[in-house]
Amino acid sequence: FNIKHDPPFPVKLLWLKSAEEAAPYRAEDLRIAVPVAPVSPVETPALPDGGSKEHALYLLGQLQVPEAIVAEAFIETQKDRSAALFSLVASVLEKGGTLTDAYRIASHSANQKFDTPERLWEDITRTAPKIRVAGGPRWTTVHISELEGVKDEVVWIVHPFLYADAVGTVVGEPSSRKSWAILQLLIAIACPEANQFLDQAVLIHGPVLYFNLDDRRARRLKLRLGNILAYYRDGNKTLDIPFEWTDSGLNYNVKDWKRWLAEDLDRMEQEYGQPVVLTVVDTMHKAGFDPKDWGAGSQVFLDGLTDLAISRKTAFMIVHHTAKAAASRPDNIRIAPWGSVFTGASLDPAWRLTRQPSADKEDREHHHIELEDASKEGPESLDPIALIYGKDTDKFELKVEEASLDRKILYQLGQAEEPISQAELTRRVGSSHDNVIARLVSDLEKKGQVVTKKMGQAKMVMLPGSKGDTGGLF
Repeated sequence: FNIKHDPPFPVKLLWLKSAEEAAPYRAEDLRIAVPVAPVSPVETPALPDGGSKEHALYLLGQLQVPEAIVAEAFIETQKDRSAALFSLVASVLEKGGTLTDAYRIASHSANQKFDTPERLWEDITRTAPKIRVAGGPRWTTVHISELEGVKDEVVWIVHPFLYADAVGTVVGEPSSRKSWAILQLLIAIACPEANQFLDQAVLIHGPVLYFNLDDRRARRLKLRLGNILAYYRDGNKTLDIPFEWTDSGLNYNVKDWKRWLAEDLDRMEQEYGQPVVLTVVDTMHKAGFDPKDWGAGSQVFLDGLTDLAISRKTAFMIVHHTAKAAASRPDNIRIAPWGSVFTGASLDPAWRLTRQPSADKEDREHHHIELEDASKEGPESLDPIALIYGKDTDKFELKVEEASLDRKILYQLGQAEEPISQAELTRRVGSSHDNVIARLVSDLEKKGQVVTKKMGQAKMVMLPGSKGDTGGLF
């Protein structure tokens, strides 16, 4: 008999051992089990688009599907595939996901590769009625006239690096001075005597909170804070500013993390007489980030921080490591550190810090870092900024300069993502000397960092491997 129930069971074949044991069935009542087309009790809805695996993993994180279910579906191949499918679909639907969500996830799981898309979709639609959906709060729609009373002015803390209700990120490879940069920002906000950050005016001062989850060493934090304070206060290292910190505890996989963080923000506001201006999480991977799910599980963290940022008009910045080399990293800053583009797109503003080894070799007394920044609330940086740090650990020494012309050239070519003329390149880097740019382009071409081609009277410049690099077929 072909038995098809919810969830589906395998086809079974009934054998009669002997005539004596035979039940009083008529011959026509016995059927040999043969492959048959799936039969549905009701008409199966139209097959949805399967989507991508990245989207499937993102949905799992957004719906907070338990890690064990994710591992079972995408890592381990189960012997009982029907049970694995039922477990996965049940978890997705119980978390408030739709049938289409369940299909888009299950169609990319390791356990469902044996099924045709039609059979998988049919199994899901038959399974759904057996599952009680927990769902979530009902959304509310309002007329756009309600927006008339909303203030649309952006309140900047330091323009263009940070605004008042931001949830942003600082990314970079190890030893790219991410912690130094974010600690300087925290002190510039908390210290009334600090009037600038990276040569830009500090517009709002107030209390700050720092989650020192990565390094955790109090002695190192004290040294850095003291040196940066002395930089702003003519040698005074006294730790007397409204700056609080902790070295443990924050984990967005713990149920009450958002409530505990809100309690800290409320307590600090009451204690210092004004809301917390900035909270920094250093770093993301110590706060519960799981690279196995491509960062999709962090969406609950970003959503929670956004809720707090909007309700309390406070800003958050997340420090995050990236192992991508400068040559292979995406030009879009928000994509650089994240496995999932959905995660990076949720963060604004974004800073990217990159080491400059060649400059370090030429000037061995300093560390050379390149800073790029981008924000939805303002124009992206036209050129990277050069941060030059002293190596003396007894003091904080920093010079902020424009990036060198060759770095500007490479940056503008990366932003363009297509060939641009040498004349246009000269305009974009802000130089009035075309011959200087021509010489630098020639030097970069010899190093293999750019490619040039002739198009009519124009000399086109591009990065190797870009759209216009056709290997001589220009």
